[in-house]
Amino acid sequence: MQTGVNKDGFVPTDWAEEEGAEANAEADLSADLARARAQGEIDALRRQIALLRIRLSEFAEQSGDVVRAEAHWANASARAQLGNYPWIKLAAAFAGTFVAARFLRRLPLGLLVTALAARTSEASRR
Repeated sequence: MQTGVNKDGFVPTDWAEEEGAEANAEADLSADLARARAQGEIDALRRQIALLRIRLSEFAEQSGDVVRAEAHWANASARAQLGNYPWIKLAAAFAGTFVAARFLRRLPLGLLVTALAARTSEASRR
């Protein structure tokens, strides 16, 4: 470190201290720049998230509209095919099918198939 006074009347500082101060200033500047870039990226991501939320809410609304339209179509189709009170008629058809299936399960189909096979073989022998 120089101790003498220069021609301007100032005491010169050590060059190493000046370089250290410049390095610190550059480090601070680069840290501030990096912080500003990171904040900009965070803000951009927040905007993208907000846009995605808006799009998602639009999709949810549209899917609700589609479900309502499909339900309306199904109701109109059932009325066109089955007339008034289509759901009661459809429920009666389901109940009839259930009862018929229960009845057919109780029949001795093995015995009936055996008897039918015996008659078929007798008919083919003649």
